[in-house]
Amino acid sequence: MPARAHAVVEDRVRAGKARGLRNLPSKNGTVNQGGMLAADL
Repeated sequence: MPARAHAVVEDRVRAGKARGLRNLPSKNGTVNQGGMLAADL
């Protein structure tokens, strides 16, 4: 993987952690998708 592509992946991981993706309320992806949509609004 090129260095820049790796940096993009790291940025996305960092943003996900900042949003608290490890603490999502459900194991159901649809429920979590709705929660992320609401959080982004």
